[in-house]
Amino acid sequence: MVPRNSIIYRAIYPYKAQIDGELDLEVNDIIFVVELLPDDYVIGTLLRSGEFGAFPIDKIVKH
Repeated sequence: MVPRNSIIYRAIYPYKAQIDGELDLEVNDIIFVVELLPDDYVIGTLLRSGEFGAFPIDKIVKH
């Protein structure tokens, strides 16, 4: 299910979560971004797992 008011992004770089509450990303993951955070982070839901968390915006592009 697509979260309401989300924007669809695709991961262009992998990312390994650094702290609790962050998502691990793999290249080509689809993420439904719901909020922009300070310091160039976003919050969203990872399509492949349904996990919800934060990650750096420089790892993704609009899909």
